[in-house]
Amino acid sequence: MKLSTTIAATALTLATMTASANTVVFKPLDSAFETQACQIAGAQGLEAAKTFIVNQGESYRRFLVSVTCNGVSISTFAKMHKAAKEEKVQQVALVAKTNTVESQLCMDAVIMGEAQARAKHDVLEAPVLCNDKPLTKFVEKFAKADVVLKDSAE
Repeated sequence: MKLSTTIAATALTLATMTASANTVVFKPLDSAFETQACQIAGAQGLEAAKTFIVNQGESYRRFLVSVTCNGVSISTFAKMHKAAKEEKVQQVALVAKTNTVESQLCMDAVIMGEAQARAKHDVLEAPVLCNDKPLTKFVEKFAKADVVLKDSAE
């Protein structure tokens, strides 16, 4: 029989994007040994959880086959949260070298989206290049970045 331990790590994870990384807050539903092991795996990694399990006098092998953390193995759970911690948000400052409509369109498209920026600058159909790239590709490049627009005078 497989014991399924559910902690609020995945279901109630509070993931806050910051300039440097994702912050995950674990909120356990109870203080059971299995819950504690899952919480440690998510917060500190698999090795820390393994040490905790062994230090509690339990068999790590038994734990692997009989316990799940939010429906997945403890090793998968630890990997999922390790990847979330390592995901970085790139911070980028964009500066328009010229004050043309096209330059402003490129900058605004990154912040508000291509369609809205085209409408704002009344450039609905014409192809626009931003740093020698089509507008769509330019916008995609910065889709996962924390973008700050700066004036060329700054």
